[in-house]
Amino acid sequence: MRRSALAVAFLCLLGCEVEAPQPATPPVPPAPAPAARRAAPAGRPEAALALPEGAVRVTRSGAGFSVLAHHAPPFEALAALGEAAGFRTELGAGAPEAAPLLLALESAPLEDALAEILAGIPYHVHYEFADGDLSPKRPFEGREVVLTRVGVGELASAGAPPPTAVLPRGPVDPGRRGPPPRAEGSRFGKRPDRDDPERARQREEAAARERERAEKVARQWDDPREDARLEAVELMEPEGEDLARLETLLQGDPSPEVRVAAAETLADGEAFEVMDGLLAALGDSDPGVVAAVVRGLEDVYGDAPSPRIRERVLELREHRDPGVREAVAAFEEWIEE
Repeated sequence: MRRSALAVAFLCLLGCEVEAPQPATPPVPPAPAPAARRAAPAGRPEAALALPEGAVRVTRSGAGFSVLAHHAPPFEALAALGEAAGFRTELGAGAPEAAPLLLALESAPLEDALAEILAGIPYHVHYEFADGDLSPKRPFEGREVVLTRVGVGELASAGAPPPTAVLPRGPVDPGRRGPPPRAEGSRFGKRPDRDDPERARQREEAAARERERAEKVARQWDDPREDARLEAVELMEPEGEDLARLETLLQGDPSPEVRVAAAETLADGEAFEVMDGLLAALGDSDPGVVAAVVRGLEDVYGDAPSPRIRERVLELREHRDPGVREAVAAFEEWIEE
């Protein structure tokens, strides 16, 4: 359990925020030369390409957001999304450079739209009660929680994120200033192992181990033998191809044990990427799988305290299986501590 992250998330929900000093004029990184990021899988790229180059359009319909960006700076798309959704954007001194964005989303949940726009960019989110009542004695249940702020880069004076921030994409290094480290071998610097044979050997060995792992997963993840699939799940990382495989296993593997293992591995992934797959599995026919998904969502909620997670989990309070009811009670107790 990521208890420390959860404690931070709950403080965040209470709105007990310590504002970090802001630069007088937050810098907006220029759109550099790299190729634009891909369009979102569920979008229609031609809709974005119909806009003038560099343009952004965000519209809201109920709880869904449609986002079109034609090779536009991601931070402009973020600002437009914030205007439509009602949150403010804060760009810190360490806000990284980002490639132009080609994106076409239709009626996406706010968290999904945010994750697509800022894919690969460290950021943190802040939620508050919509009624503005910050009293810790007010009951949690039934109160709407809304996203009020999205921060990118280093916002606190010491370079660390504010105490109540949630970091769904990983913490910012407090000792770092300026743009994030460049990829090795890029035009921004030479490979650090070029003049270090020992480091080069270690990297080659690590790459060989990774190839062996990936090849084994590819062979076994859909093997007809249950034990082979379980072994593959244990080797998976909840990202890239493995993320899609884990979601497939969780949704339709004939073995409840494999589905439980897939849920547990998914829960270790990036919160906004695994959230929907886990939520969909709350309807699994096997109570053991449902209980495992609830426990996994408890971890995910620690990184991204989305109201959707809370609402869907608490709907299972009266589930027929005592194991599921116990997992839901533990989740509820945890978020109300």
